[in-house]
Amino acid sequence: LSNGISPMNLFSFQKGMTLVELMIAMTIGLVISMAALSLLSSSNLHSSLTSSVVQSQEAGRFASNVLNRALMKAGYDPDEIGALAFADLCADPDNPAMCTLDTSSGSGDRLAIVRTAEPNNPLSCFGTLLIDPETGSTIDSNRLVTDIYWVEENADQNLSSLVCQTYDYETATALTDSQALIAGIEAMHILYGQSTTDLTSGKRNVSHYLPATGLNNRTANSNEKDWDNVYAVRIALLASAFDSTYGVNVSKNYILLDAQPYQFNDNIQRQIYSLTTARTNL
Repeated sequence: LSNGISPMNLFSFQKGMTLVELMIAMTIGLVISMAALSLLSSSNLHSSLTSSVVQSQEAGRFASNVLNRALMKAGYDPDEIGALAFADLCADPDNPAMCTLDTSSGSGDRLAIVRTAEPNNPLSCFGTLLIDPETGSTIDSNRLVTDIYWVEENADQNLSSLVCQTYDYETATALTDSQALIAGIEAMHILYGQSTTDLTSGKRNVSHYLPATGLNNRTANSNEKDWDNVYAVRIALLASAFDSTYGVNVSKNYILLDAQPYQFNDNIQRQIYSLTTARTNL
């Protein structure tokens, strides 16, 4: 060559990466990529889990508050006509209407609260004016009504909700259609706090909590339950998230009061909420 450098010497001036250096760089890059993917996956899982927990918490707390307020009206009887606090057991459990239902599985029990409608502004269990189906006008003041609460599944949406409906207590006629109140409630079970203490003594100590079918009868010759000695109500709710969480299915069991265990194998977050409310109208 004119400059005096041979071809062999020319190659010695060229720089680059050896195979070992290239493999080390690829390994480092792969480790960094895997760490980033792991962090992203963990972040997605945490976000999904947090969202699901919040959904179930909101449903459970809202339903508990609604039921607590409803129970405080049980037995409201300003005219003192001797109204009971709760409607009696369903004659036909397969076709429940204005009645109390006690079950150990499925969507759970039905709560039937008897009260006097508000004078001049009678409202249903979901806040609408109560209309007499015969006259088409607002129902009479101080009329006895029954608010029924239960859990019902919407098959089309694959979602269960706490539902309520208001009836005329005397005629057992529905004054409203059923109305979904809170989505995300899968089951509700109820125990009633009964006491054998005479109410005239001024003591209302609950001696035990029983399902509706286990309460004492009003009289020896009657199948009607002794609701007068029910001083408190305990309710357990199974609340669930609307959406499944990111990840694999997990098997879980949930026990609500006296009900059979609820078993699930999915990735939906659920929580149990419970409340105990003392009767205020005695």
